[in-house]
This record gives sequence, structure tokens and C-alpha cells, in this order.
Amino acid sequence: MLRELAAIGLSRYTGQLAASNLVSQLLQEKNLKGYGYLMAKSRWVEILYDMGPFQLVMRGKAVSPHSVNIASLEPALKEKRGYMLFNWEPKYTPGGVYVIGQEALSMEEICIHMTECYRFYREQNLQSQEAVFCSVYGLSYEGKILLGSYRSEEDQKAIRQGEEWRKQMIERANHGDEAAMEAIEQEEMAIDAEIEERLHREDVYTIFDGFMYPAGKEENHYTLLGDITGVDKLFNPFSEEWVYYLELSVLGQELRVLINPSDLVGEPAVGRRFQGKVRLYGRLDPARMILENMDQFY
Repeated sequence: MLRELAAIGLSRYTGQLAASNLVSQLLQEKNLKGYGYLMAKSRWVEILYDMGPFQLVMRGKAVSPHSVNIASLEPALKEKRGYMLFNWEPKYTPGGVYVIGQEALSMEEICIHMTECYRFYREQNLQSQEAVFCSVYGLSYEGKILLGSYRSEEDQKAIRQGEEWRKQMIERANHGDEAAMEAIEQEEMAIDAEIEERLHREDVYTIFDGFMYPAGKEENHYTLLGDITGVDKLFNPFSEEWVYYLELSVLGQELRVLINPSDLVGEPAVGRRFQGKVRLYGRLDPARMILENMDQFY
């Protein structure tokens, strides 16, 4: 997790000692924002430290009214855009809370590591909601830029039709349509067979228009390939570092990814593609940041 601090411009603090010194420095400052909650009959606290468009979330067990034993650090973006998730459920782990659900636009399932845990423990009625709105963004420390693949107008139309067909089938399958479930399985089997055959003579990046699949043990960890639709730079005033903020289209799903220039091979530009490993993060109801008296949010 410490390695991901580079994605919000804290590349000097990705080592254990440097991160520990950073926490000690920040905890000495006044007017820190914090939220308390009970977990396993112990009192825990989440402390938020603002860094321009970013936050550092320090989480730990309270050992006294004025002392906290920090157990984890999480980099966060004050991202106000996000997804509506249906058929969702929280997953409680020693490392934090994850939310798994279906994104409303694409109907694809995603898993997000929540940078705020306290609401899941303090708000008893939260899980009764049929849908939740979450900010969603990826943090990456391993990526590269690829040239865009040529697609004719006919190719693009076929891609859009395929995405819409899959969305409709998933929606029908969610309502118990066994024919739709079978159609999805047959389509996936046909795609797998085509890919296996084409890999004998083609490069993987010429075969796929995009992909997003699990990359490790953490459920929010993905390997993805997507078209770059926007490129921006965000500045961390605490460290005086800037990072790339990439807008991607991954199989019709819009996704934002943060990555430090030192961790990216190649120069990003609209029309090119990004391929890398990302972990998805977010928070509930991102617009609530306005009500939390934050000086600024992105």
C-alpha cells in the first residue's frame, strides 16, 4: 500500500521509515479532522490530512483520549465523480472495508477499497439502501503508454453494439433470465477460443480493444487496458510533486487513474492507450465533502 503514495505525489514517503516519519510529523499539527467509530469493541479513528486535491487517510486504534496508534495509511483523491452501484454489499476485512457492486452504466461488477470506513460502522441503516453512489478512481504505480489502435467506423459501431448487448444480457440475467445467462457464457467461451487461436499469430494488444481483469489477491486490484480520453496533471502542495490524472475508456466504462510520472513508461496523450495495474479506491457520496468544510475538492 505504501507504494501507492507515489500516485498522489508522495513518492519520497513510500518506504517504511519515511512513511513513519511523515505520520509523526502530521500528527503534531493542529486542527486535524478525524472520525471515530467502534470496531470489535475497540475505538478506532480515521484522521484526514488535506493536500490540495488529495488526502492522506491515517487509520488506527485509539489508545487514549488523545493518542492513536496508526495502523494504516491510505492515499485518497477528492474525486467528486463516480458510479451508482446496484446489488452492492460491503466486505469487512482487517485491512479496511471494500464495496462490491454492479456499476449502473455498464452493469459490470467492480470492487472498491473505501478510504472512509467509519460510516459503515456508525450508520446502521446504510446497508438497507438498494444502491449507493461512490467516487471511483484507480491508483497505479506500474503503467505504460501504448499507441492507439486503428478502428474504422464500422469497427467502432460493432464495439458499441457488443457493449450494449452485454449490458442488456447482464441486466436480464440479474432478473433470473436463464437464457441470458447461457448467452453470456457462450459468448465468453467463443471469445476465449478466438483469443487463444489469434495469440499464435498476433500481439495481445492488437487483439484486445480493452480489458479489465483481477490482478492479485486484493479484490480491488486490476490489470487494465483502455483508451486515453483525457490527460491532466494534479499538484500536491505538501510535497510539491505533480502526478498524471488520466481519463480512460475501458470497454465502454469511464475510469480515472492517478499515476506518478516516474512510474509511467511513455508520454500519455488523448488517442493513445494506457496499460497497467491499478487498485480502485473511493468513498461514499463524494458530494458530502462540501458539507465537511473542506477548503477544496476535485
